[in-house]
Amino acid sequence: MSEVQWYVIAYDIREPRRLRKVQRLLRTCGYALQESVFAWQGDHRQLRELQRRLRALIKAEVDDVRGYPVRMGQGILWWGNLPLPSGVIDEAAPRFELQQPVRHDASKGDAL
Repeated sequence: MSEVQWYVIAYDIREPRRLRKVQRLLRTCGYALQESVFAWQGDHRQLRELQRRLRALIKAEVDDVRGYPVRMGQGILWWGNLPLPSGVIDEAAPRFELQQPVRHDASKGDAL
């Protein structure tokens, strides 16, 4: 049995129709983190299937789709609003590690 892994999937699709198709596919199998960034979980076989489906939707000469593995046991660092609504807990979602905002002192040019 293949080990399950989290990935951050990011894309830049040039044509609106292809963009909508990619978004629709990823919304059915992942968590929207930002407009063109998703968290997706699967094993090696499922990753190959996702790659196959994405390749069928994009134009490889101009579109860009990338998958970044999230190291096992690590969460996704987060500054700002979480992608899940307040109070919603989904045990299947990746672990989000909320980071404290960094304040800068503009007069000194460094972080506080």
